[in-house]
Amino acid sequence: MCPALSECSETTNNAGCSYPASERFIVYEVDDLNPWLNLVGTSITDLQHPTQVNLSQGANDAEFDKLLDYYWSPDGRRLIFPTLAIDERNGIFDQKFFWFDFDQPIEGQPRRLPDVPINEDYSVIGWSPDSNAVLIGRNDFGRVNYYAVRFTPAGAETALVPSDGQVELCSDDTTIAYEAAGKTHLAALWSSADAETVLPALLRGRSPDGNWLLLSDEQHAYLAKCALQASLEQLAGPAAIAGSWSSNSRYVFYSEQDWDDPYEQDETMETTSKTLHGFAVESAERHTPLIQLDAVSPSVNFEPAGTRFLYLAVDGQSNQARHLKDMARPEFDRVITTKDEHGAPIVPTLHWLGATGQWVYNAALDSQDDSSSFAVYSLKTSPTAQPRKLVTDIYEVHYSDDHDKMIWLETHSDNQGDNSQAYSLDLVDDQSKPHALFPSPIAGQLRFALYNPQARLLYREVDFPNANSEIFVVPEDFESEPVSVKRGSVVDIDESLSLQPRP
Repeated sequence: MCPALSECSETTNNAGCSYPASERFIVYEVDDLNPWLNLVGTSITDLQHPTQVNLSQGANDAEFDKLLDYYWSPDGRRLIFPTLAIDERNGIFDQKFFWFDFDQPIEGQPRRLPDVPINEDYSVIGWSPDSNAVLIGRNDFGRVNYYAVRFTPAGAETALVPSDGQVELCSDDTTIAYEAAGKTHLAALWSSADAETVLPALLRGRSPDGNWLLLSDEQHAYLAKCALQASLEQLAGPAAIAGSWSSNSRYVFYSEQDWDDPYEQDETMETTSKTLHGFAVESAERHTPLIQLDAVSPSVNFEPAGTRFLYLAVDGQSNQARHLKDMARPEFDRVITTKDEHGAPIVPTLHWLGATGQWVYNAALDSQDDSSSFAVYSLKTSPTAQPRKLVTDIYEVHYSDDHDKMIWLETHSDNQGDNSQAYSLDLVDDQSKPHALFPSPIAGQLRFALYNPQARLLYREVDFPNANSEIFVVPEDFESEPVSVKRGSVVDIDESLSLQPRP
């Protein structure tokens, strides 16, 4: 019998129940279904009638009775999770990887990923662009072991990747690019290990769409198709670091020089300029840079699906500033001016707000205390635009999937305890005001999950001695009242609470 889902439909042979493509779930870990931990999925398509499904039914047993980490495919169709057997006294950390396919009948799920070893510490490294293949790997004292798993109508098949370095999955779900013995191999490992192309350069990265690779030897960087029979297309000098790609995979930047480690933590710590080369990603025997930049960070922040981008530079007085450039107009260059709460110039990180034509940035209220609350501003990309203060004295904010809405939580304490409220703000409408989501503040402290801080998921602790929690889901409009979909035992809610991605 099908669960009570709003659009649940029987399979053609009535062998089980499959979910409609529109169905969407949250997952979390519980310990109240049977003697072991279980991964539960709760449908949130119909928030008034949420349905729970035990996603790990049959995956755990008396030995493999623990859960850790949940890996969604980018398209939200599949969920991968390991069950574990841990014996710290004897140094045993074994795991079996399983997957649940939300487009397939419930019966017979979850299924184990085939031919992935149970011993040692493996994890999901990355997915192919269309989510039909996944890379499982571990780093064993400098030796990297990879297994590539491809999903098919019949199930899944695994190939051992004979790599001693970087590995990438191509968009054709047939080819795997990997480093071995100082070269890049393009091979059809799932079908024929003998079918391969070898390129005399090392991998530096893959385009988001999975169609292109950035490679480098000691003399030059190259582009190559992520497919069999690929050839090297020469760029400029060697690529010392992985490239920065535009989201539409049409452009790539790289540097011939290494950056120091601090940029990975805080790019504003860098003061030395180095050259970035920007290229159009299109077939040519030899490519000419469209743009060359002197930057203090290799991070190039492209507008979603656009040609404009931000980068960080320094002037002759060692003052940093963010610049707006355009790959379609190489001569265009504009310095972006941002100020803090007191009107002093600052150089914050600017985040593009989807299709709103704006950026958003934070300014700490106390410049001497990095952990203090901050004010949040938006700034349109027009030259005369002035920053718009969105909210003040907030510690943490999040955004809707399309980055058109902002959401944050506020908690106030009095003699009766804590009371919390969730607020949202429309970032497209300049006249919008903060909107309270609950009719009145609710008791306790609302939180976003620490390691899965998705904007639509909130929780609060209830019955603290028994570690029970209440989970709320914010409706997609970010205006209606959040709905309680779970109240009870949730294990490690900060780590386990996760929302199924939407394509």
